[in-house]
Amino acid sequence: MRSSSLKSLPLLAACSLVALALGSCGGGGGGGGSGAADFVVSGAVTAPGGVVANFTRKDLLDRLAELLVPAAFADVTGLAAVLDGTGVSLIRIDGTGAQTALLASTTTRNGKYSFDLTAIGAGIASNLAVQVTSTTSGAKMRAFVTSSTVNIDPMSEAAVKLVLDSIAANPGETLANFTTKELDDLSASARLVLALQNPAAGVDIPSTVAAFETAAAVDPNLSAFLTAAAAPGQTTSGPGDVGNYFPLTQGSTWTYGGLISNPAANYQNVASIPGTQTIGSVLATIYRETNPGNNGPLDTYLLKTTTDVSVYGNNDPTDPLTPAVAPFRKIVFPLKKGATFEQFSRTGLDFGSDVDGDGKNETFDVVSTVTVFDFLSVSVASTSYPNTFLILTDTTLTVHLSASHTTVSGVDNVAQYFAPGVGKVASQELTNFGDDPATSVNTAENLTASTVMP
Repeated sequence: MRSSSLKSLPLLAACSLVALALGSCGGGGGGGGSGAADFVVSGAVTAPGGVVANFTRKDLLDRLAELLVPAAFADVTGLAAVLDGTGVSLIRIDGTGAQTALLASTTTRNGKYSFDLTAIGAGIASNLAVQVTSTTSGAKMRAFVTSSTVNIDPMSEAAVKLVLDSIAANPGETLANFTTKELDDLSASARLVLALQNPAAGVDIPSTVAAFETAAAVDPNLSAFLTAAAAPGQTTSGPGDVGNYFPLTQGSTWTYGGLISNPAANYQNVASIPGTQTIGSVLATIYRETNPGNNGPLDTYLLKTTTDVSVYGNNDPTDPLTPAVAPFRKIVFPLKKGATFEQFSRTGLDFGSDVDGDGKNETFDVVSTVTVFDFLSVSVASTSYPNTFLILTDTTLTVHLSASHTTVSGVDNVAQYFAPGVGKVASQELTNFGDDPATSVNTAENLTASTVMP
């Protein structure tokens, strides 16, 4: 886990990088888009009968591929895409799970389905679901429609049954009590709980769903969140860090071997949790690094809750970015493949130095987004880490030069791999500032040793 600061990122050398890039400065451009597109919900439909195939991302991650070897990973064995032409229904259900309305029907192609909700005149809601029904046994698999990507499989049906069983067991509880965000978080959490148990599908849909529901229901974090979500309105709590991908227990340590390309060097970085630090009214955890990105020591102040991990600042007096944007969310729970959120977006910030020599500090704009890209198995330093999340953080920084009224833009792309119960096991980073190749920096860190306290 690294702080978003101009020191810890290779934007660390932003002043000198801007100076190098001055020759390629240019005015900003822009373009308008057309009207908003229709809202389409789509997803894969799988059922007992085969193995789920997976893929890994290429491009940036291949630049230092010799340091990290991604491998294919199937989170649930025994599932396969349903046959083309399988019927999928868009329906509304009540608190017993009974269908109250049929809004649209379609069939699968290449194991997938889609519905244009805008054309149908429907919006996501707690009672909106997609459903497939076995033509031989009549068994159903459903999924709550809570986002644009909704897969239908035994895991989604197990999540639906968890909610319906909770309603049945608690008089006065209704499906309307659950917000679409709560249902989305519950579904994602149940899917992750099951994946971490490496389950195998049963011989049919009912037995598989029953086994999956039982396995998910015993998770204490998921159970607590289900209870909180069942109350009217949006709960302020979350399912927490299912799988403990971001362990922050005092006494934990991680040692990383690092490689940086510009200037070329090997280095070591040791991270630890030495204690806490009060930041305003918040008691934050100190995440201490001895040499992140080969740039010397850095303390970052983090707060972990049931909904996220947030950055509350650091101890770098030369960093103009973090104080201007903190607190901001580092990651949001539950971890969900494909989820994305904006960490921060600010304009007109003080760059902290005068780069072009006119006696005025430059200003800058910055935007940063995080995407939970994939769920896979990786090998780092001859150690295999199954059930690892690949998380991408993309930051764009635009410096406004006061003398020439032109701009220089920099991009920082970070890929980090987090393993359950371990934390960050590897990271790869590519930074460019302006068009000069001299401003391009590649950095990689791989875990070589760790002690994670319970």
